[in-house]
Amino acid sequence: MPSLPIGRRASVRVRLPAGSISTDVVGTITAVDEHTVTLRRRDGSTERLLRRDVVAARLLADAGPPRRTDGEQLQRLAAVAWPAPVTEPLGDWLLRAAGGFTGRANSASISGDPGVPVAEALHSIQRFYARHELPARAQVVSGSRWESVFTGAGWQPAGGGAGAPYPGAVVLTATVAEALAACSPVDPVPVREQLSDEWLQRYSRTAAMLRAGEDLTAARQVLTGRAALQAGTVDAVGLAQLDAAPGQPALAVGRMVVTGAWASMACVEVDPGHRREGLGQRVVRTLLSWSQAHGARWCFLQMLPDNAAALALYASYGFREHSSYRYLSP
Repeated sequence: MPSLPIGRRASVRVRLPAGSISTDVVGTITAVDEHTVTLRRRDGSTERLLRRDVVAARLLADAGPPRRTDGEQLQRLAAVAWPAPVTEPLGDWLLRAAGGFTGRANSASISGDPGVPVAEALHSIQRFYARHELPARAQVVSGSRWESVFTGAGWQPAGGGAGAPYPGAVVLTATVAEALAACSPVDPVPVREQLSDEWLQRYSRTAAMLRAGEDLTAARQVLTGRAALQAGTVDAVGLAQLDAAPGQPALAVGRMVVTGAWASMACVEVDPGHRREGLGQRVVRTLLSWSQAHGARWCFLQMLPDNAAALALYASYGFREHSSYRYLSP
């Protein structure tokens, strides 16, 4: 059976209770764990299959381009690309905890159906985060029905956690081939699978944690995506790093995750003393090329709406705003 990356369309043949009889279930993979596979059909209904009943599976044509992919679909892909070390499914929703490292990894990803009454689902979120000694926080697509449900229940905008005071982000998308064609070739930056100390010292979130003497175990798990790679829910994780002098923080870093035909770019940062030298462009173009070599056709990234310099950089590659999300807390 092939790996079953979230976001890919698949035809899954399952054995029915009668024994020898089997049937095919076709849909987009929305969740995978050790025991089950969940697919969403074109009519919006979901089917949760037991892995032990799966006879065969075949990956189909990928999810369509950005214009045919809605905000909730991208949110599901983003949750896979930024995998929290502790997760708990709540129907189609995903409760996530990572010791407070980033809002994305410490909030409930809200898309699809929770499978229980709304009031029960909201209480489940609060109980989960109370157990993990974290503030209850939900990540909802702006303008979605779930945003209305949560705000109607009294949930209010909340920051994304330490280092992220803004209550959400915009999601930008581009076609990989068009993005690569938009700018001239540059000297590539090395892309590795392993996370180095120099990379962690450059990425602002982990650099702040290092200065504060905080434990980076959860951050390392999120950034390397090792569990997602082992589970087959993502195809590849690449960490771009342009080295400085030995023992010094990297000059520039970035991260890319490929899941089927989609790539997720994040963590592109440059040494403040070397900005406006084209290092950010080198990282972005290298990661786009790397993702294309791993089968990606489209790319998305999540960006704070006030980061004018970064927005201008990505606009030069053809990235355009697709959707947005925000965090809500009770």
